[in-house]
Amino acid sequence: MLVNASKLHHGNRIGLILSAIFAVLIVGGGFAWVHQQLGAPGTSRKPVRVTIASGESLQQVATELGKLRLVNNTDVFLAYAKQAGLAPRLRAGTYFLDKAMSAQQVVSDLEAAPAGIQNAITLPDGLTDHQMAAIIGSSHAVSISSSSYLAALQQNYPFSFLGWRPAGNTSMEGFMFPDTFDLPAHATARQIATLQLSDFAHRAVPLLSHPPTGYTPYQALIVASIVEKEAKNVGDYPLVAGVIYNRLRIGMDLQLNTTVLYGLGLTGGNLSNAQLARNTPYNTYLNAGLPPTPISNPGVAAITAAVRPAATSYLYFVSDSCGNLHYSVTAQQHNLQVQKYMYTSACSPGPAGSSTT
Repeated sequence: MLVNASKLHHGNRIGLILSAIFAVLIVGGGFAWVHQQLGAPGTSRKPVRVTIASGESLQQVATELGKLRLVNNTDVFLAYAKQAGLAPRLRAGTYFLDKAMSAQQVVSDLEAAPAGIQNAITLPDGLTDHQMAAIIGSSHAVSISSSSYLAALQQNYPFSFLGWRPAGNTSMEGFMFPDTFDLPAHATARQIATLQLSDFAHRAVPLLSHPPTGYTPYQALIVASIVEKEAKNVGDYPLVAGVIYNRLRIGMDLQLNTTVLYGLGLTGGNLSNAQLARNTPYNTYLNAGLPPTPISNPGVAAITAAVRPAATSYLYFVSDSCGNLHYSVTAQQHNLQVQKYMYTSACSPGPAGSSTT
């Protein structure tokens, strides 16, 4: 059997280092315990920024890595890093590490040149995947085309919540969490997507794991995505969510322009009668129930409203010329409000909203 000499040399080096650490820490669990402590402390691939100041010691760096939970055991890592000869090779700068890295990988990254930091990129709440792609493609923070980002969304990712989607549904809409991200130089589209999915795992999943009775987490996410498009003011979010659930409960069509627009590949504007008659899966005038996928990528506020909707009897809302929403229970009340607010310049104080239901 042929053996790769470089791998053999590297394996011997690691073995010698482990032996040296074992000699120092030979109490309790012994070698197996030390080896375990040098493993990855977690599975998250979300990059964590680590900044090493000029003159900072290896001891200080190890302590910081321990605080950030990027290593299992500060003392074991410190002993390993010393044996690996990291101290004289430490350079001031910013590094991006993650919890899925072993001590060996951490040392390897810290031995390399620090990452260059460019401007942060902000992806606001309520954008579609294509709108996010446009922002990324035009950003000076990264050199990633819109098409590259969209292509990255077609790849597989190891996040269990993606299994919420119905069989055959591969849409990533709704899961690309909006946030401001600090990115290393030469960041890839997949790295950005992974950051967004990691954010979703930490900030959205805990909320969506407790959807309203009778609904799945994915259905609640769809509701949140609609709320994000229908209301401009956070105060309206629970009320709009309540209207959606009230209609679903009695089997009433949602009749939402925002879903129709999404089905036509549009992000705004007035719809013609011909467009309203187009029977896409997202036309909630022609199809009962929720659309098949989210229509945007909602933030925490909209997701919170979708799992904790306001308890009202409202079935309708209409927006005035200032964007304020006005709610009603009956069709008669709603028609009066439509005449008052949609076809005039009438405007009343109140929480701002957007479209008409």
